[in-house]
Amino acid sequence: LDDAKFSLTYAVATALTKGRFTLDDLDVTKNFDRKTRALIRKIEIICDPRMENREANIRGARLELNMKDGSTRQVEVKLPKGDPDVPALQEDIEAKLNFNGASLFRKERLQAIVRTVQGLDSLANVSSLTKLLVL
Repeated sequence: LDDAKFSLTYAVATALTKGRFTLDDLDVTKNFDRKTRALIRKIEIICDPRMENREANIRGARLELNMKDGSTRQVEVKLPKGDPDVPALQEDIEAKLNFNGASLFRKERLQAIVRTVQGLDSLANVSSLTKLLVL
């Protein structure tokens, strides 16, 4: 199971079956279900040098799904979200903080962290933020 935790095929299969892949999905003992296992056996990872070219600022991936009805669906990303050329949206960052911080902090505290970070440039010092981040 530890091998699955660090497996690209596990990550892709989990994302396809659940519609997402989060930190919680790294707990393979809870998430390595029959559907995910079956899908892993159908995934083939192929290295495509056209999707990795630092000189052309390409650090991407292409996903191709061959459907049961014979149709094919593809999606291609040249740069991952969060790259300076493809910045994450504020909503993306807040959603990630809320999801990953939910096991550590109450919702009100997470909202206070977001508000404090949004006003970071007007803070005299970061002590108010560090106080919020201490468990």
